[in-house]
Amino acid sequence: MPAGPQIKTSERCRKMPRLLTATSLSAAAFLIFWGAMWLWAATSSLGGQGGQLAYDPLFYPRALIFLGLVLAAAVLIYGLWTGASDRSGQDTRSALMAMGLSAGFLLTLKPLGFFLSSAIFMAAFALTFGYRRPLILAATWVATAGFVWLAFTEGLRAPLPGWPAFLD
Repeated sequence: MPAGPQIKTSERCRKMPRLLTATSLSAAAFLIFWGAMWLWAATSSLGGQGGQLAYDPLFYPRALIFLGLVLAAAVLIYGLWTGASDRSGQDTRSALMAMGLSAGFLLTLKPLGFFLSSAIFMAAFALTFGYRRPLILAATWVATAGFVWLAFTEGLRAPLPGWPAFLD
């Protein structure tokens, strides 16, 4: 028999589920999702023009994808480090719905344009997660979409697709 402390099988089994919590599983799913979105953006060619900081219609989606990857990695590390329990009330379905809505926004950005895509995304996100104040939602969308539009088109010189492709 080897020297040293022996770990019982039941003790090992109790430690393993701490890694498989809703937090770590959701974060791992988000990492896979954002990784797939990064591959989609890397293999897409939507007629980038080169030039300034980013005359590329995928600049904005790539920035969001990168931030999503960083956030998902941070949540995964936190979930694995702390072994957060599933008693937090976290619902994995909510994470999956948020991933689907985010994918829908990124995939419709070019064909529908920034304003229409962001309006649809914000309304769908609000309805999905139970927010029911349309005037506040509309005001939030106008302020947010206007700020993002100005920041990217004027500040960064990275134009976003403004209008639906079928109107061009």
